Amino acid sequence: MKKRIIVGIFFTVTFLSSMFFNTWTNAAVYDETTGNKITPQREIVKAFAAPGIMNDTTGFLSRMEYDNSIITDKRFKWQIAKYEKTSNFHITEGDKKIKANDKIIVIIGANPLLQLPDVHSWCLVYVNDVMARYHSNEEHRLAVFKYIQPARINITGYDLSEEINFELLDLVDDDGYINYFDYLEHSLYVDRSMWTFEEKVAIYNYTLITETNNVTEMELTFDKRSGFLNEMDYRVSYINGTGAPAGVNISLVRLHGFGLRYNISTWLIWTPILILTIALIVALRMRLFQRYKLHREAIKLSKRE
Repeated sequence: MKKRIIVGIFFTVTFLSSMFFNTWTNAAVYDETTGNKITPQREIVKAFAAPGIMNDTTGFLSRMEYDNSIITDKRFKWQIAKYEKTSNFHITEGDKKIKANDKIIVIIGANPLLQLPDVHSWCLVYVNDVMARYHSNEEHRLAVFKYIQPARINITGYDLSEEINFELLDLVDDDGYINYFDYLEHSLYVDRSMWTFEEKVAIYNYTLITETNNVTEMELTFDKRSGFLNEMDYRVSYINGTGAPAGVNISLVRLHGFGLRYNISTWLIWTPILILTIALIVALRMRLFQRYKLHREAIKLSKRE
């Protein structure tokens, strides 16, 4: 009984402490970012931005190829790991306001190969379990391209003499395909000042400073092999029309099996499961449970005697 009371007190204290800690943290963030008591006339709502590289004037979108896991009925998840904002600022995905710990779910509703350029017809974005709706197909397309980039692009249909430089031609395989991020790195028609290319990831950096105190920064880290967004950091701070500071600081992280972060192997879960399974098989084969039961009964009999 005493143990149950102690455990109950412990969980109660932990729960109350977490509530006070979250309240204190939110107050600290708000005070730090606002600094005055001016009340805005309206709430500011901002949507995610995305790399503006999807110009389809030359059939660019129809030449893309995605990772082989991008198939009908597949679900891909990202989680908002950090979200700090002033009370007069919200980030939206589609028509849904988002908050800390929300999950962004991209669902492949149809075979992409059948309608590559029409992203809105085969790929849907959800906030938790509610579909996010966009004002136009173009906004929907840009939202999807924030989460999933192509894996390869077919460039054989382009006028190679004019549009593809020699460095890019060296990277084309026998089927006329090139790694999408290699294309971004070498193409003359992509602003490479906004991209950083490493061995396994490609990083998109966007910074916009409109006035002294009005700054927007975004960093997207993509996996080069699959085209998936691994992480996003998004920061906005500025003075709104009423003179009140407003801002948000948000980070988004890709999840995979068992809800783990993209950089944590699922072996973290599978290893103990395998060990327990093997131990159970060994115990059954050696009849350890029966032996333990007989041992307990022998102890009881000896006590009676």
